[in-house]
Amino acid sequence: MQPKVAEGQRTESSKLPIQVGRAVWSNLPLLLVMDAALFVGAIPVIALFFGGGSVLAPLVGALTLGPLWAGTVATTDRMIRDEAAGLQTFAENALRYARQGVVVALVPAIILTSMLGTLAILDLRPDERWMFVLLLVDGSMLALASLAGLSVFSLATTGGLSGWTLWRASLETVVVGPVTTLGTVALLILLGFLISWAPGFLPVLPTVLAVYLSAATWATVERWRERLEKDGGPE
Repeated sequence: MQPKVAEGQRTESSKLPIQVGRAVWSNLPLLLVMDAALFVGAIPVIALFFGGGSVLAPLVGALTLGPLWAGTVATTDRMIRDEAAGLQTFAENALRYARQGVVVALVPAIILTSMLGTLAILDLRPDERWMFVLLLVDGSMLALASLAGLSVFSLATTGGLSGWTLWRASLETVVVGPVTTLGTVALLILLGFLISWAPGFLPVLPTVLAVYLSAATWATVERWRERLEKDGGPE
């Protein structure tokens, strides 16, 4: 399939801020509670990172944050569809999709752990220049995992996908919706600057980002389905 950027895609992308803003405003108390849960899940990761165990921090994060993030995204998927969502919904989703959350989060966690381990070895043995090849490979894989990560949790939970099909579909959403993907990357960069300027915003931003990712993912998937139906099915 060779998707192209259509005018309809630009129109749908322009509607994302309105859709996200409406979902955030309507569910603000629940989003703040979910932010608090994510912060609690991040405590072991923060403790390891600043306590000298940074190499293990990504793996621990996959175990403690993976289920919570999967539950968060599954809940924000409901929000952007104007379906009822509450604290019980979040708790049920976190339990229901705990395994998917861990499995999905382990992929970038393992890659990042490998990178941190390689950097630690290079710090001790800087003459081992061949290890820069490992860094290049790990960096490339992490970039792909990060791009897929924009949609992978929605597709793993609400979408019901798994395995290679899940990651392939997640990467295909990047190709199908390049305008949305570029907008998401730009948003992440802006959020990075915001956090560096005012770190106090960090605890309340994750769920807002989850709402945006849910809206962007399902808008792209819907365009994808319409395009496949118009073309008579997948190529």
